[in-house]
Amino acid sequence: MARKTAKAQIIQAVREVAGELERVIIHGGRNAVQYTVDGEAVRRWLERLTVWVSDAPAAEREAAAKALVAYLKEKLAAQGVTKLPRDWHLRQLSTARTMLDGPRAPGLADWCACIDWAFSDTYWMDKVDHLATVARLWPKYALQHKPGAAGGAPSRASYRDLYV
Repeated sequence: MARKTAKAQIIQAVREVAGELERVIIHGGRNAVQYTVDGEAVRRWLERLTVWVSDAPAAEREAAAKALVAYLKEKLAAQGVTKLPRDWHLRQLSTARTMLDGPRAPGLADWCACIDWAFSDTYWMDKVDHLATVARLWPKYALQHKPGAAGGAPSRASYRDLYV
């Protein structure tokens, strides 16, 4: 009997839940309103989740998180920061995982470019000492470096894409 990988188990569980969601009917309150979940929407959601789960294995995501922490540490060392708190690496690794996680999350190269931008900016260069600050700066960086951002106000839809 072959053992299932964690990825296969997750995909199977999601498919089972999606099958159940297609049959769900919710009765609510005094005016019993019935809602049924659209089967096509569930299938699209399942496809996106399957691609996200199978797209980057855990080892690759972990390596990207470690690379992001190392990149920030190099930038801090270049600025003259040599002493860091004992738990600094652990906290940064946790934040890096969150920053890189999700189907719409920016990639490692995008986050490194954001770090470069923050350290080149005269105002932000001395305020960036951990990845949570970089994550908070992402919307500002994305607005300034978005293709076609040279003129005019951005549309409301473009703001929605800024947040991870």
